[in-house]
Amino acid sequence: MVISFSSDPAFLHLEEHGYVATFRKSRRENPNCETWCNRGRGETKEFDVRITEVGEVAPIAEELAPFALMSGFGEVRPWQQEIHELNGTLPETGWLYFVTKI
Repeated sequence: MVISFSSDPAFLHLEEHGYVATFRKSRRENPNCETWCNRGRGETKEFDVRITEVGEVAPIAEELAPFALMSGFGEVRPWQQEIHELNGTLPETGWLYFVTKI
């Protein structure tokens, strides 16, 4: 199943560095798989990726900080703001994934 990146900083980090840590509100049906990514739902394929589930986390500084430099945002606060914007709220918990280009 495709993984979509509506967030420019996250997608650009994946594209430029070959990896990104991404927060998702819901757990993926296939949490560890090879698939492809795009720039948003319904958009065309960009490239193939491997998704690895890190685990369930709360989007709080203590849990996101170890992954902030891999997120494309560099710091926790802008990442939290983007999570809030994309979800309409800051979820109590969600799922963290590490995505790499194949």
